[in-house]
Amino acid sequence: DWASRQVSKEYLCLCGCDGSDLELLETWKGQRTLVDTPLAQQRSRQIGPRVVPDLNGKEARTEFQVLETFEDAGQALML
Repeated sequence: DWASRQVSKEYLCLCGCDGSDLELLETWKGQRTLVDTPLAQQRSRQIGPRVVPDLNGKEARTEFQVLETFEDAGQALML
């Protein structure tokens, strides 16, 4: 439950990146990868609110899996 921080969420996301990262994305394809990094909210007038890695932030764990990669006109996409 939310109060005990035992919440599980699942998202499907299409992400874009520089085409030079396609080789790296291909090595991740099909594997589950865990990012275990504390996060904190940061506010900026130019960018607005966002969440950034911060050693003093709240505990956060995100597991992701690259399902598919696509390349188009030098841009890389991953699903």
